[in-house]
Amino acid sequence: MSTTVNASQQEDLPKTSYAAESFWLIAAVIVIGNVAGTLGAADQLCKIPLQNILKGSLHVQRHDMAQFFFVSGLFFYLKPIVGILTDAFPILGTRRRYYLLYSSALAAVAWVVLGLVKESYSSLLSAVIAVDLFIVMISTVAGAFLVEVGQSRGEVGKLTAVRSFARVLCFTVQGPLGGLLAGTFFWVATGTGAVVALSILPIAYFFVKEKPVQRNLDALQNAGREIVTIGRSWPFWMATLFIALFKFAPGLGSTMLYYRQTDVLHMSQQNIGYLGAVGSVAGLLAAAVYFQFARRIPIRTALIIGVVLSAAAALLYIFYTSQPLAFAIDGQNGLFQFYIEVALLDLAGRATPAGCEGLAYAFMMSIANLSGQGSDWLAASLADKYHLSWNSMVYMNAGTTLFVLVLIPLMPRVLMASRDNASPNLENTGEPTEVPDAAA
Repeated sequence: MSTTVNASQQEDLPKTSYAAESFWLIAAVIVIGNVAGTLGAADQLCKIPLQNILKGSLHVQRHDMAQFFFVSGLFFYLKPIVGILTDAFPILGTRRRYYLLYSSALAAVAWVVLGLVKESYSSLLSAVIAVDLFIVMISTVAGAFLVEVGQSRGEVGKLTAVRSFARVLCFTVQGPLGGLLAGTFFWVATGTGAVVALSILPIAYFFVKEKPVQRNLDALQNAGREIVTIGRSWPFWMATLFIALFKFAPGLGSTMLYYRQTDVLHMSQQNIGYLGAVGSVAGLLAAAVYFQFARRIPIRTALIIGVVLSAAAALLYIFYTSQPLAFAIDGQNGLFQFYIEVALLDLAGRATPAGCEGLAYAFMMSIANLSGQGSDWLAASLADKYHLSWNSMVYMNAGTTLFVLVLIPLMPRVLMASRDNASPNLENTGEPTEVPDAAA
């Protein structure tokens, strides 16, 4: 028996059939998707091995290494474009499944190629960019999957918690695993990256099933309308500026720390990896603290506390003179850095215009990535060109971190006063002010 469904009824149908699926099955897709889309990036799992090759084999200076990781993050800065692509141009009738399948397979191929081209700076950089192109695809689709399924099930919060757990797990594992891989053959490291990238392929093949869709021409028109809405949103642009300025705090980027750890503290690659794990574990405590206070203090207070504590934590790097002190200092820095990271994500979510959640949020995250990597490159370049001392770099980082507080009085008052369970932010110019006529 066939049933005819008209256009208006079809619009009410769910895009996916996940409403009746087990929560844990959906959670497994999100966890593996985020592991592949986070740990599978070349500057995550393979960052220490890459730093080891750049410094030990290719003998690059600090600014060259920082430039390498800045340029290699190209597609992470273009994430909003990837989001529009997956929404507007389905592959074989799906917007998620085949993007995951093809991106997983191609990322694994790119990882294998990366293991074969370590002899020159340019070939290594090109291969890393190729890896991250397909990893960005996986990451973007995994995020879209979470939003789509979470909304259809009414479980966005629970699934977001699952995603956060997966990401913290990645950050905890990547340091020790990266340090271990740095002590082996490079092809072992890249082979491990290929396996991580492939981990989402069987999950996507068997469990990601979608209702077939045609090319959505309206998606591009909708994207145009979203861009106009975003352009008019004062809270969005102020939040973006705040996040960008906080991230742009040169002095203590990953490149400067790596050279300090290897040249001054004489740390092994494995111990450098353990340092990253210490900071990530401390981040779990920071997230728990923020969770408890989200309903009690406005976002303004949370941001001021986070910025001040981050600057104070940075000043302790003056005492970064031995391996035991390095573990203690990186641990406390991880605690306060993860706290302010959660606060910045909170700010981004509150400042996102209604109806533009995907594009606007991706844009802010791209700006954050661009600013952070640019800060690392600038710091390394200044240190190499002007031979700045370690203490000078520490003071620079703390000072530029505190500088972002000058924006607090300029931020929209309603946005800054918001907290969980409070009234909606009516200053957000993306918030619809009237319901359009249904016949329009």
